Amino acid sequence: MNIKEKLEIAKQYISNNELTKALKILKCLICLKTDAFFKEQIYFEIGKIYMMLNENKKSTIYLSKISKKNSVYNFAVELLLKNYKILKMPDKQIDVINKNKDFPVTEQMMKDLLETVADSKDFVMCFNFLNRYRDKISNFDEILKKICNNVITHVQYLNRTHKYNKTRELFKSINRYIPEAEKKLKNILLNEYELAQNKIHLKSYPRILNLVLTTRCNLKCIMCEKIEHDGKYNLSDGEVENLVEIMPYLEKLVLRGGEVFLHKKILYILEQAKKHKVDVEIVTNGVLLTKKIINLLLGVLTEITFSIDSVNKETYEKIRVGAKFDTLLKNIDLFNNLNKKTKDKVFTRINMVVMRSNYKEIEKVIRFASEHNFKEVYLEPVRGIQADKSELIFSHGFDKKIVEDLSKKRTLFENIAKQYSIKLYNVLPKKRTNFNDSLMNNTNQYLAGLYDKLINKSTKLQKEFLKDSINMKSNKKINKDVKKYCFSPWKQMYLFNFIVLPACFCKLLFANSGKKENSIMNVWNNKVMQYYRYKIINNEYKALCARGCSEDIKFL
Repeated sequence: MNIKEKLEIAKQYISNNELTKALKILKCLICLKTDAFFKEQIYFEIGKIYMMLNENKKSTIYLSKISKKNSVYNFAVELLLKNYKILKMPDKQIDVINKNKDFPVTEQMMKDLLETVADSKDFVMCFNFLNRYRDKISNFDEILKKICNNVITHVQYLNRTHKYNKTRELFKSINRYIPEAEKKLKNILLNEYELAQNKIHLKSYPRILNLVLTTRCNLKCIMCEKIEHDGKYNLSDGEVENLVEIMPYLEKLVLRGGEVFLHKKILYILEQAKKHKVDVEIVTNGVLLTKKIINLLLGVLTEITFSIDSVNKETYEKIRVGAKFDTLLKNIDLFNNLNKKTKDKVFTRINMVVMRSNYKEIEKVIRFASEHNFKEVYLEPVRGIQADKSELIFSHGFDKKIVEDLSKKRTLFENIAKQYSIKLYNVLPKKRTNFNDSLMNNTNQYLAGLYDKLINKSTKLQKEFLKDSINMKSNKKINKDVKKYCFSPWKQMYLFNFIVLPACFCKLLFANSGKKENSIMNVWNNKVMQYYRYKIINNEYKALCARGCSEDIKFL
C-alpha cells in the first residue's frame, strides 16, 4: 500500500470521527520519505485532527508548515485564523493575513479578527488593522462604532476598579483613533480620562443632566410645598437652546417638574433628544398624557416614573388634588398598549410618597404595579416644611407607632414585591428624621428669598469652603491615589434655576449663586461642582454627601 492510499484511509477515519486511528497512520507517514507536496497534505490532516480535538496550539504548529504552492494552502490559512481566534491571539491572526496578502480575506474573517482584538484589549492594534483593511469591510462604520463602545466599556471598568494609571495610558494611546464626528464617544472617553486625572475643572461635557423644566403643575398635592406648583419657574427659551447645544454630548436627560408636560417646549426638547440619540427619563403624574405625546416618548424614552400615592380612588384624589383616578388609569392603559408594540422598551416605575393618608396601602400599590405592567416601586417618605403637617409622620408630626410598624413590615413588602417580580426600593426611615439636609427643604428656602441669609451664615463648613477655594485653584492637597467614593460630580448634574448639585440626593450646602450662569457648561464648572470633585478626591466627602448614600449607588 503506497503513501497516497494510506493518506486516503486516514481521511476516511477522520470523516468517521475515528481521530485516534487517523492520527496514528498520519504520524507514521511523516516518518516516511516523501515529496514536500504529500508531506504538507499530511500536516494539513494532522492540523485538522488537533483542531477537532480542541488542541488548538498543536493544530497551528502543523497548519503553519504548509506552503503557498500547495492546493490545501487556503484551507490551512482559514483553519489557522480560526485556531488563533479560539486561542485569542489577534497578533498571530494579523501576522497570518499580513504574510498572505493574496489570501481572499472574507468579511466574516474580518469580523472574527476584530472581535478577538477587542477581547484582547489591544485597541491600538485593533484600530490600526481596521483602518488598513477598511476597503474590504462593507459595514466599516458599524464595526468601528462597536470597537469604540468596547473601548468605553473597558475604560469605565478601569476607573470603577480604581486603575487610574491604566485609564490615562489607554486614553493617550487611542484617543486619536476615535473619529471627531463621534462626539458622544469622544466626550465619554475624555470624561473618564479627566476623572482618572483628578481634574476638578472639566473640558468634557456632563453625560447625565437632571433638569427641572418648570414648577408649573396641573395639581395641588397636599404633600407638595407651595413653590412646587406656583408656576414661577420655567426653563427659558434661551436655556432650552443651550440645552440643545450640548445634546450631542449627552447620554441621558432626566426631566422633571412641576409637571414636565406643562412646559411649552417639551415636545421640541424630546424631538432634539431623539435626533441626538439621548436617552430620556421623565417623572410625571401621568394625567396629561395623550396618544401623540406617548408615541413621541416611545421613540426616545428609556424610563418613566408615574407619581402614584394611592390606588384607592378616594384617597388618590384627596392627595393629588385636581387629578381624576379614572383618567390616570386610562392613561396608564394607553401607555402600556403602545409600549407593548415596542416590546416594552420603556422601563416603568411607580413613585409613592408615603404619608399618614396612604401608609396602609403599600402592599396594594405593589400589587397594582404588577397588574399594570410596572417594573419597579419606589417608596419615599413625605417631607417638607410647607406640606400638610398632619401627613408628616416621619418628621415634624412624627408618629412612632406608624414608623415602627412600617419598619417591621419591610421584609413583608420585599417578599410581596419578589412574588410579583417587582423591584422595590424602600427608603423609608426607621426612626424620626428632621430632613434638614433635604434638597426639597433647602431649595424652597433659597427660592423663598433666603439665599443671602443662608449662604452668609457663619458655619464651619462654609468657612472650610472659602479656605478650600484657594487650594482648588492650584489643585493643592489632591490625593492622586485615593479610591474615589463617588463619580457623580464628574459625570452628572442636577440643575434647578440657580441651584446646582451633582445629583438631586446630594446635600445642598451651597447655592450656585444668586443669579443664573450664562450656560450649562459654566454651571458644570462652577465653584459648587468643583468643590464636590475636590472634596471627593481628598477623601473628605462625608459632610457633603447625603445620609445613606454609598458606593453601590448606580452611577453611569
